[in-house]
Amino acid sequence: MKKITSFLLFLLTILSSPALFGQLTGTYTIDSAIVTGGSNFQSFTDFADSINTNGVSGPVTVNVTIGSGPYNQQIVLSTITGVNATNTVTINGNGETLEYDATSTDKRIFGLDGADYVTIDSLVIKSLNATYGYGIHLMNNSDNNTIKRCIIDLSSITSTSSINSAGILASGSITSTSTDGSNASNTLVQDNVIKGGTSGGPYAGIYFNGNGSGSNGLGNDIIGNDITDW
Repeated sequence: MKKITSFLLFLLTILSSPALFGQLTGTYTIDSAIVTGGSNFQSFTDFADSINTNGVSGPVTVNVTIGSGPYNQQIVLSTITGVNATNTVTINGNGETLEYDATSTDKRIFGLDGADYVTIDSLVIKSLNATYGYGIHLMNNSDNNTIKRCIIDLSSITSTSSINSAGILASGSITSTSTDGSNASNTLVQDNVIKGGTSGGPYAGIYFNGNGSGSNGLGNDIIGNDITDW
């Protein structure tokens, strides 16, 4: 019986491996009630591991199943092989929540670290920490991305330190709001709700840093966002 149980655990590990998917293309779901496999990811972490490892071979749409959250985890998308203006990645949050207790060494909740052509739509991103939190963080030439109709809730944060918190941030550091760099160009930030707290924090609503010279930090459009209590 022990051998059978061990084999089943081994088989489950193999079946949930990011390598199982190969390059992604088409439509997928994130649903915590269904194990990772087929066209479903059980968590944002499983999705990020798969797409960061395997890349894409066509356009990818990921629908978060309504009622399946909240998801208590950090997600960071890095350089995705195969992504371009045609092979885009769209995450439809459907009002579900990604929440995370950020730390002093990595303040990101949702990170784009060299990721291009990603759309984050209608996702609730929530801080669980009283001091740290970057709702959506862009760095390392994360270009041509769209953040729209999201709710970024950092109302848990009471620290007013300038380096500790931001709703949407382009910075060359995961611990500082003001680090220069070729962080993000051609970003559309539209119709988001960015919520601070009435107790005195957090610090920055939307904050984009470039290098200060050269062709970087260009073409970023910030339109129709509602920023309160910062």
